[in-house]
Amino acid sequence: MYNINVLKVIKVLITFIILFTTGNVKAKHIHHEKVYQEYFCGSLNGKSEYVLPDRTRIDCLTDEYAIEVDFAKKWSEAIGQSLYYSYCTKREPGILLILESEKDEKHLHKIQPLVKLYGIRLWLIRPENLPDKDFKNEQYKTAPKLNFRFLQSMPGAV
Repeated sequence: MYNINVLKVIKVLITFIILFTTGNVKAKHIHHEKVYQEYFCGSLNGKSEYVLPDRTRIDCLTDEYAIEVDFAKKWSEAIGQSLYYSYCTKREPGILLILESEKDEKHLHKIQPLVKLYGIRLWLIRPENLPDKDFKNEQYKTAPKLNFRFLQSMPGAV
């Protein structure tokens, strides 16, 4: 009898652990990074997820730029990745920084002097810059030309 109660308690605990640890981890973002990446890269006629010989993936490779796409909170990772991709491809480094909330703006003052120092082209994109699409049910692979009024290049960036 004792063993049955212990087993029931263990089952309940495991159920709670599963329920509370497998929630939607991406819920903190409005869209997945890939949505912004495919829209932006498609509008530049670039290649999404270009694979290098070391099996790292460039988010967007164009004739001129090797571009890392990342959320604002990961601005420092984006700098390193864009410089590495630039080195590997002999193209200019670029970053598309995703700003989904006003809190993301605080990262701009951190990244701005470094993109200027290293000659990294920086674009900004926000959810309202995306076309009206149902991103859960439809992949957005082909994009119209971007309206560059909403994509801002940071002052001093190359």
